[in-house]
Amino acid sequence: MRIFTASILLIIIPQLVNIYLAGKVTSEIRKGITEQYDKMDTHIVTAIQANDWKKMQDFDKIQVDFHCCGINSQPGFDYWNKFAFDSVNVTYVKKNSLPEACCINCGPTCSCDAEDFFLLKRDDQRKKQVYRIGCLYMIEMVYKKELEAVLDVGYIISALLCSGLEIGAAVLSIYYIKIIKKF
Repeated sequence: MRIFTASILLIIIPQLVNIYLAGKVTSEIRKGITEQYDKMDTHIVTAIQANDWKKMQDFDKIQVDFHCCGINSQPGFDYWNKFAFDSVNVTYVKKNSLPEACCINCGPTCSCDAEDFFLLKRDDQRKKQVYRIGCLYMIEMVYKKELEAVLDVGYIISALLCSGLEIGAAVLSIYYIKIIKKF
């Protein structure tokens, strides 16, 4: 019974450390999302200049899967306007144009023409057929909506409940040890 009590008490310490570290990891992930802009920008610029289709297809997949365009938040498609595409050998996107991955796929009822996108007037109907939010913002929203609540609140509550049960079991075993000693 004493071994059981000692082992229960020893389990509580790593569990409390785990709760603390989970909060630290979550805050680092949250901070890391906002710091990723420069890394993502460098990745895209390097891939475009090297005509690395694989890297750009990977980023296109992110744009399509997360329904976003570019990196920064609103309007995300402005990110693509910063490139002087005529100064480098680029086959990915033409000057004043968007990648096709920025187009909203709304079926046969509409079409999205991303070519010469930045030459359009502000109220042109074609501007409504592209994703407006940047990918980092969308990824952060998905993280906060789907993961952060589970990782932060759900995990900490469940870990605290488990710790409480372990403390209760340890107290109960100490009580049983005292009862057994009386007999």
